[in-house]
Amino acid sequence: YKSALPANVAVKPWDKFTKSQVASAADIVKKYVDQNHKLPSQVKINGVQVGMPSFLLILTATIYNIENGIDEAGYNNFCNPAKNPQDTQIDGKIPKAVYFDIAGRVQRYMERNWVAPNYSSYSNLGTYFGYHNMIYSFSKVMDYYKQNNNLPNYVSVKPWLHVILPQLANIPSNLIPYTEPS
Repeated sequence: YKSALPANVAVKPWDKFTKSQVASAADIVKKYVDQNHKLPSQVKINGVQVGMPSFLLILTATIYNIENGIDEAGYNNFCNPAKNPQDTQIDGKIPKAVYFDIAGRVQRYMERNWVAPNYSSYSNLGTYFGYHNMIYSFSKVMDYYKQNNNLPNYVSVKPWLHVILPQLANIPSNLIPYTEPS
């Protein structure tokens, strides 16, 4: 048995994205959700297709950098999707200090595990701030940044079920279980 190392190895640099590129991608994701009532499977950032789990990491890292005055590019790292997302948010506003804390916790979790969390339990609007709702909400934060060059003082959030099925928004929450097929 004889083996040898290859003479050459191709190395591809990590894809880096500026705040502006991330904000533009966030605008695309926000508009897609608003129009289609679901997340896209991926978004193109500076010509690179990025899946939603990886985009969540990019969003949270970019928000962290902006809030801390770090003018550094964000990197694209592959992350696996959340396995069992849950969302129990109510209509309301998450203040900047809270969404910034959530973004930091999500970023650290993802950088340790390379998988998106099912939810964050640190929202002021309910026990579970679900994976899909975090991507949408952080996209709204970065879309605001794109328009105003600063982070918003709060982000408006509603239950993810009301985002994907807007017709349920006018049904009292205690009646929603009765709208599901049995």
